[in-house]
Amino acid sequence: MMKQVELEREVQDSYARLGRVEARLQQIEQEDQPPPYEITTKSAEEKVIASVRQLVPKPQDMDYYCKQMYTTLYRGLDDLGIQPRYPEVTFYHNEEYPEQQGPYGEIHNLLDAPFPRYTVQMWARIGYGPQIEPAPRRGLKAHIVES
Repeated sequence: MMKQVELEREVQDSYARLGRVEARLQQIEQEDQPPPYEITTKSAEEKVIASVRQLVPKPQDMDYYCKQMYTTLYRGLDDLGIQPRYPEVTFYHNEEYPEQQGPYGEIHNLLDAPFPRYTVQMWARIGYGPQIEPAPRRGLKAHIVES
């Protein structure tokens, strides 16, 4: 039984090494190539923008908060006698993984570095995490379709 566990661990390590090698090969293939997107700047006429900003505690609460913000926005515009000329646009921004907010706050407290005044630059787990089965990997060539 001990030998089997040891062999399974070696297989997992081999899969992890293979994944790192594939990632590095892909990185090498992409060197000296232009980015896959083009950035263009353009001049545009000036527009007045009315905005509402809200921190949403959990992504699943987004619908509720969007409705609340739109209500606030349209009431404010109506109170000012302004008729909206364009549809609303919603921007979502998330700096951290929401499920990490608790541990992130604990780290700030531990370091006596209150957020947002201080930023933790490196956050690493030391030790072993839960065992995860290797994911099947396909090389770059498997994703290229010849036309």
